[in-house]
Amino acid sequence: SILAVEDREGVYSAARACVVELEGQGAKYSPVFGNEFRQVVGELLGSAERANGAASEMLKEIGATKGKGEAEWTLVGLVQWLVGGGGGSQDTQEVEELRKTVQHLTASLTSLTEVFSLAVPRGEEVDGVRKVVMGGRGNNEPEMMESDNGLVLTPHGRWQVVQGLAKPVIRYEGDPDISPITHGEVVWLVRMLYQTSLWCNVKWGVALHTAWGRGGVLGRVARLLLAPPQHYFTVVKSISGGPASRQLHRHNARISLRPLASKKVLLYMTVYFALLWLVGYSFTGSLFLLLVLASIMLFATASLQYLTQPTPSLLDTSDLVLGDLDDKKTN
Repeated sequence: SILAVEDREGVYSAARACVVELEGQGAKYSPVFGNEFRQVVGELLGSAERANGAASEMLKEIGATKGKGEAEWTLVGLVQWLVGGGGGSQDTQEVEELRKTVQHLTASLTSLTEVFSLAVPRGEEVDGVRKVVMGGRGNNEPEMMESDNGLVLTPHGRWQVVQGLAKPVIRYEGDPDISPITHGEVVWLVRMLYQTSLWCNVKWGVALHTAWGRGGVLGRVARLLLAPPQHYFTVVKSISGGPASRQLHRHNARISLRPLASKKVLLYMTVYFALLWLVGYSFTGSLFLLLVLASIMLFATASLQYLTQPTPSLLDTSDLVLGDLDDKKTN
């Protein structure tokens, strides 16, 4: 065994010396299935997809031109056919070469995606320009895969994020009522309105949820005015050091005053009150007029929906809430 180890080390040393002699001291090798080579293969797949799309478009154009020429049979075409021009055979040869090109490119795309476990690129037109999207994701999104906890980054996707080649996809899936405050909102007003909404929902939560499920015009008014029932996830970290778990929660129909904290809404309301003040209305009168107009528009919209939209079928379960079904099962 000692001799075998010494022989193996000797072979390694000889091979290393040969490689250094051939490539030089600065030679750097990367594994075939490493992250860098996978990135190069991904770029190659994008170029192959663009070439495949261009060849397919040329085939379609040639087919359309050929069909149009056959339909418009003129005296010039008849004379050229009698003289014995060879344009037809040349066109046929060009079409065959394009078909072979499309077949080879399609086979190459399929083989490379299977060998390197990459997503199949697809071409799409954006503003008249053909772009290649890898696997249904954007060009600047990392590689992801489906799991029990939703979409997660693959090892290659994590490498893309670390190297700055792609930006991570950040989606908020938590409680929508306490989502991060944006630049278009007033911070202190968001917090104050959230506390007010929370107090109202705690006090009248059952009545609000009942009004959401009612039929007729009043039910449609409630569905226009209240925030809809929503499901959201919370991440619970494991104390033992294991992977975090996601728990499903539910909000019933509720009051949400957070849209009033938007800077755009505040700007519109300021302009409204300023214009009415110039006309001669007081702040109280302007507020009362605004509430009256909003109520009229709300009931008019609900009445129009009630008269124009069809009544849902008894077999339609799209308006059922998951929490209601669970409550019925437990009762």
